[in-house]
Amino acid sequence: MVVLVAVVVALAGLGLAAPAEGQSSNRPPVLEVVDEARAILGDPDESVAVVKVGVSDPDGDDVRLRPSRSIPGVRTIRTDGRITEFRFTPRVPGTWTLTLTAVDSDGASVSKDIDFVARNPHQAGTLLAMGDSLGSGHGRDFADYLGGDPCWRSESKAYGRRAFNTLNNDEALGAEARFEMVACSGATTLDLIQKKQDGVSQVQRAIDLNPGVVTLTVGANDIRFDEPWNFVTPENELNAEYLDEQLRTFGRRLEIIVQRLVDRTDADVVLTTYYNPAAQSPQGIKGCRRACFLEISHAALDRLNATIFDVADSVESPKVVVADIRAQFEGHGAANGFGPDGIREDGLPVIRDIFGRVVEGTHPYCARGKTLDDTWVSRVDCVHPNGTGHRRIGTVVAATVKGMRAAR
Repeated sequence: MVVLVAVVVALAGLGLAAPAEGQSSNRPPVLEVVDEARAILGDPDESVAVVKVGVSDPDGDDVRLRPSRSIPGVRTIRTDGRITEFRFTPRVPGTWTLTLTAVDSDGASVSKDIDFVARNPHQAGTLLAMGDSLGSGHGRDFADYLGGDPCWRSESKAYGRRAFNTLNNDEALGAEARFEMVACSGATTLDLIQKKQDGVSQVQRAIDLNPGVVTLTVGANDIRFDEPWNFVTPENELNAEYLDEQLRTFGRRLEIIVQRLVDRTDADVVLTTYYNPAAQSPQGIKGCRRACFLEISHAALDRLNATIFDVADSVESPKVVVADIRAQFEGHGAANGFGPDGIREDGLPVIRDIFGRVVEGTHPYCARGKTLDDTWVSRVDCVHPNGTGHRRIGTVVAATVKGMRAAR
């Protein structure tokens, strides 16, 4: 007993805890390795990242190193049979995690994760506008009504440009500030992943560019917001079954998009919600007009916006944030649309010829009867923002970017 007490006292004097009775005194190895290895594609000085591995055992035991996986572009260097470094020479942008475990001869172990990060050169001053017609500025460039631009882009008036101007004026983007737009009217999440414009998809363009900021509005076309009869049942209630099915697919695809942007770029990613463009007393659809349609359109968009927030939360990255624009448009919904209501509602060819697309799907959001003039929504289609609407969205997005950066 005296001997045991002496051992305990001696260990305490060395700052070491004595093993409990029946427990092993074996201590785990010590593993020295960085948390992240970063390589820049095409950079002569940074295209290869070297990760040195140091390992020792406080008890002098033999130690084996076990990597959890092989990673494309990572070469394992061994000296005297032991891993001493990793050489990372990537070919494509991405983020891969390797878990390195050190195990001593008595089974004690320690593990550390190493993130291997490959990026194209970071264009920190660039803001890239991605998404659908809300992102493209649909309707703000009136030449589009003549059919010259299938994406209906207004690069000078869309909310992304408005946000860029604010950030640039506040010197938040640096000396080499630049704006680029790939948003395209009618785009769905699948289009962002697969549909090519000038040889690349919207997501691939973001990866290639590696901008400082990405703005992203997408989802309305995934639920066919311009065909509102899809989410109204014959009993004039919300068709939750239809929406749930569309939103499950939308959520999965949006998560793929956002995760790729996080894993393959250094961008701050700003998703936006959708406002409800419907007037306080909207045209609606036959059998569900005014209050009926307003309630259902609110419910449909609430579900869409909830999915957007859920995806942003699921990615768990400080570089992803949602700019909530809904409150900006409260009290500023659609006015009565241009042209006779009956012609718009039935989608007659004359309207298609003038406006370049069927408006019967967006007409339900227009006001029914007399309306206030304080609208932030286009009178042409009763869905997309007018100039004031885009300025307001741009202000919210710019403030969101500055807020997320200040919080880090």
